[in-house]
This record gives sequence, C-alpha cells and structure tokens, in this order.
Amino acid sequence: MSTSMKIEVIGRETIKPSSPTPSNLRNFKLSFLDQQAPITYIQLVLFYPFNCSNEVGKICRSLKASLSKSLTMFYPFAGLLGESMNLLCSNVTMKGSIL
Repeated sequence: MSTSMKIEVIGRETIKPSSPTPSNLRNFKLSFLDQQAPITYIQLVLFYPFNCSNEVGKICRSLKASLSKSLTMFYPFAGLLGESMNLLCSNVTMKGSIL
C-alpha cells in the first residue's frame, strides 16, 4: 500500500562551513575502496514532530548553525569530486530546501 504526501517548499538555503578549510587539507585523496564504490545521489527528507512551544525560526537557525559547524569538522562533506579521484575541499556551500 502506498501513500502520497503533498510537500510545499517554503524556502531555500545555502549553508557554508563556519570556518575555511586549511590549505593543507583542501585536497583529500579517496581510498581504493571509496574509488571502487559507485557514485550515488541520496535525496533525503527528514520529518520532525511539530512542537508548538518551539519557534520554527529558532529551530531553523539551530539546524543551519549545526550544519555549518559539521561542514567545518567533517570538511570532505563540503567537497566536490575532482579529477584523479580526489575530493576538492574548498569551502563549497551546501544547498537545501525548507519544507
């Protein structure tokens, strides 16, 4: 049994890492296993229960700040796949939608 759900995009955001990637970490070589894995795109939607006591704006700001900090600590997540199977970690921004 399949169900459908209507989703409305109410905003789009671009998130940058909270601090720049150091120059010595900007070129990240993928391991042999990473190079052999197929490239896949995973689109993910997370649903959270609505709590009237919290402001939606406060929650959005908190999620944006935590993603920005995560992109700094895990700098390959903000990288692009370059030639020679290297990740170019040069403070690429992450794009997303608010539903």
